[in-house]
Amino acid sequence: MGRLQAYLKRVGIPFVTTPQFVVNGQPQFSESSSVWIGQTPDSRTFSLTGQPEISVQMAENSVVQTNIGPANLSIRSSVSLVRYTRSLSTRVTSGDNNGRELKNASVVRELRSVALYVGLPLTLKVPVPSYDLSSDTIAVILHEIDPGPIIAATLLRRQFEAGP
Repeated sequence: MGRLQAYLKRVGIPFVTTPQFVVNGQPQFSESSSVWIGQTPDSRTFSLTGQPEISVQMAENSVVQTNIGPANLSIRSSVSLVRYTRSLSTRVTSGDNNGRELKNASVVRELRSVALYVGLPLTLKVPVPSYDLSSDTIAVILHEIDPGPIIAATLLRRQFEAGP
């Protein structure tokens, strides 16, 4: 069973679909959801009350350092690094959408589990190829063991300027 199928089974959706949003582990399908998401503050860190604080920064060239604080409760979670592109356009050359250009947002390029978190402070240094950061965003996500809800997350975005 794939990750999407396992997650949909966990949240009670009997068929394979991609929800518009999943908030606190619950799928959100209505148009009002997209309005609500668009009005949330542009915060780089998300953490539920009582959950560990999480931060991310470039430690050195091509190494991402993540710091996760202590949890106020007994917890056993996975730490994942996600590399995604904020927007992507694809020219369709066949099928029902032939000739159209499709625009996609937040396209995941890589999802990698990097550690197990058990509620104690944790510092990780994860190497990432430099090309990953040229146009993509790195997110570090603390979530219940696959395919569980997100407990805390943060973003790192670094763009390299094109040289001569």
